[in-house]
Amino acid sequence: MIQRELDRLQDGDRREAAGRAEPNERVRGTLRASEAQLRLIVRRMPAILWTIDTKMTFTSSMGAGLALLGLKPDEVVGMSLHDFLGADDPESPSIRAHLRALAVSYESEVAGHAFESAVEPLLDQGRIVGAIA
Repeated sequence: MIQRELDRLQDGDRREAAGRAEPNERVRGTLRASEAQLRLIVRRMPAILWTIDTKMTFTSSMGAGLALLGLKPDEVVGMSLHDFLGADDPESPSIRAHLRALAVSYESEVAGHAFESAVEPLLDQGRIVGAIA
């Protein structure tokens, strides 16, 4: 009799835990679907979205605009922004502006194509960990 009561209590605990996990799974599923939808939108938009770390190394690149440069998504990952742009001075203010706490906008020409960039810092708990454009 005592064993049956213990089994019943354990069964109730399992059902209660499953009930708590169910909303979390729904939230995760919703987030996964939203992320997939956003990735599809970014891949098809006629622009380039890229991120760099604090060493000014590309950590991601995506968007249909990459085709203008003959690039595939994430092809520049691991390459420095300085090398990609062919800038004379990696410490130049326009390059370093990517890692300031303020958003900056500028126009540039890459491979014969004009680009307008709006760059903002990437933050992790208030600390700059890179930049996104």
